Amino acid sequence: MMKKDAYRTKAKTLLRKSKRKILRKLKMEKREPEGDKYYGDKAKHYVRKRKKQKKWHRENEIVRDLLGQLPDNLRVLDVPFGTGRFLPFYLEKDFQVYGLDASEDMLSAAEEECGEGFKKANLQIGDASHLPYEDQYFDIVVCARFLTSIVGFGQAKKVLEEISRVTSRYALVECKLKKNGKTAWPGDEDPIGRNITYEDMTDIFKSFGFSVQSSSAVKSNKRGDLLIFFLKKVN
Repeated sequence: MMKKDAYRTKAKTLLRKSKRKILRKLKMEKREPEGDKYYGDKAKHYVRKRKKQKKWHRENEIVRDLLGQLPDNLRVLDVPFGTGRFLPFYLEKDFQVYGLDASEDMLSAAEEECGEGFKKANLQIGDASHLPYEDQYFDIVVCARFLTSIVGFGQAKKVLEEISRVTSRYALVECKLKKNGKTAWPGDEDPIGRNITYEDMTDIFKSFGFSVQSSSAVKSNKRGDLLIFFLKKVN
């Protein structure tokens, strides 16, 4: 009996080592999607924790700059809307603001964060992969901190398809990307993470009718890049 247990333990150890070697060979960042988890205290303390991050302020800087290059009085969809961090930038441009989020608690946190500005946004609870809006209803769609970490690759493609459907002109999309080597294509249930190269991500955008106008670095290290893409609808 003890021998059998020893063999099983050894087999499990070898299996784990083999799996690690395969992942290293593929150079794939293997993680679970973060998922729909921003409720209760996670929603309540969301902004307080993230304001301590350098990348949070860098994201704000990039988005504000890119929006500043666009005409005033556009119609924007922010998905997921979260706590409404970009709302002041939209209002500076006299945009008609729409937002969608899966979490009612995040929208409650947005009301607290945004003050009077919150009343100027048309908000609702919903699913980013099934947007409840007409085709080409928006001039621009903004999607940050979502596509490459919160959902799996399969759902991310559905979200991009929906973004392409509802925007008539532009999109701002944040993505984590692989810096070196070839793409290690994730499964539909796996997050994009830092597994897709810049070139292949550009091709994905192209397949959904977008051309890349620019990409701005939020953060960069040996593991990969975090970029905000400025996309233009081409068909």
